[in-house]
Amino acid sequence: MIGLPHRSELVRGKDLVEVRRTKPRIRRIEHRGHTFVIKDVAHCTLLFRLFGRWWLRRELAVYDRIGALDGIPLCFGLLDRNALLLSHLDGEVVRRESTRLQAADYFVELRRLVARLHGRGVVHLDLGHRRNVLVLRDGRPAIVDFASALSVARVPILGWLGRRIDAYSIARLERRYGKRRGQDRQ
Repeated sequence: MIGLPHRSELVRGKDLVEVRRTKPRIRRIEHRGHTFVIKDVAHCTLLFRLFGRWWLRRELAVYDRIGALDGIPLCFGLLDRNALLLSHLDGEVVRRESTRLQAADYFVELRRLVARLHGRGVVHLDLGHRRNVLVLRDGRPAIVDFASALSVARVPILGWLGRRIDAYSIARLERRYGKRRGQDRQ
């Protein structure tokens, strides 16, 4: 069992995105040889902190629904009422310069990952934001940030609509960052 970090260790972490008082702080920390990501709302203004606590519990429920799925961070639960603890996926955000995106199968693999996610009754709804789709060091796709995601197992019409939104977002990413027409296949 991995020993989980304590809130006092958050000061040693590195912020992964710009910190704002109206958004969660996303911080990467090292603890006992493991790398974690902590989504923390403790620094937010009172209103956003209260709303953020509810949002973190909602996101935790989505991660619980997903379970362990390759290409999705593992969720270790709430560190305290203000912070969600996740595994760190070693990769980079989608960029045109990423040579792996030029491989013919990256977006095929991304669609398969999203189909597995949908098979667990979850739609992401924010795949169009390139920071939510990663290229791992080994070239596989990964998906992060399930704050906008919905568990749709009990509401088929939301599932239908969410699957279309996710598919549209992937197609948009592929047009923007994928292989350019006229390029030779590698």
